[in-house]
Amino acid sequence: MILLIAIWIGFIIGFIAAIPFTTFVFDVPAFAFIGAANIFLMTALPIIGFLQFIARYVFERKTSARIRTGMTTFFILNVISFFAVGSFVVRDFNQEKEMVQRSDIHSFKMDTIQLSLGQEMGANNIINFDGAKIIDEDLLIRNVEIDFTKSKDDNFRLTQSHFSRGGSSSEIVELTRSISYNPIITDQGIIFPADFFIGKGKKWRAQKVKIKLEVPVGKTIKFGREGHHKFDNYISHNVQSNHTLPVVYWNGEHVWTMREGGFYSKRDAYQEIGNEK
Repeated sequence: MILLIAIWIGFIIGFIAAIPFTTFVFDVPAFAFIGAANIFLMTALPIIGFLQFIARYVFERKTSARIRTGMTTFFILNVISFFAVGSFVVRDFNQEKEMVQRSDIHSFKMDTIQLSLGQEMGANNIINFDGAKIIDEDLLIRNVEIDFTKSKDDNFRLTQSHFSRGGSSSEIVELTRSISYNPIITDQGIIFPADFFIGKGKKWRAQKVKIKLEVPVGKTIKFGREGHHKFDNYISHNVQSNHTLPVVYWNGEHVWTMREGGFYSKRDAYQEIGNEK
């Protein structure tokens, strides 16, 4: 009983906390409230029914047939409403596109550059949905993906693309252009912002920032120093799975040198296995 009450309270708190996030998903503000209410009631009504079931056998208190029928009908109506509202949301996600925003060439005096992340904003926020946070009525997300490949010349090349879904091509163009994400180039390396904002009045349509860093042969990148945010969490899953990176246990500092056959990490590097090709 205590567990069910705790679950119930948790759902109420979650419902209240989720309302600001839903405004970034639904075009119509009323849909945001209805959709959130549908999810809450679809979860809450079965819990109430279970409590009634327990009360019937433990306390010998039987719920009237009229109330049970009403709750069942209300639950079905909520399911129908949920899928009706969901159909409008799906239409706003039915197209996708990735657009290149910049492609810059960088020359560093040193053969080894340091890659790091900027300060994560809202790190102490209590309300956090998979890294998404509300700060000053704006939506902050950390959907940033960094990829590596071999450069075709002696220069580092940074290509930045923005990805988004949307209901139309024009909407996608607007959403991708509205993303403000600016890596900082220093003499020692590159600092990548840890997250980016979706401003109030804009919509969340699975926006993502994609970075491709081309590394020249003979040049080295370093990341993962103590005190920095975990840079490895931002590395593309695709580049990790296609075996173009050293086999890494993802802790400590990583030092990768680009060779003709791909990245190489010294065999005696801390917690890394070299993959010389």
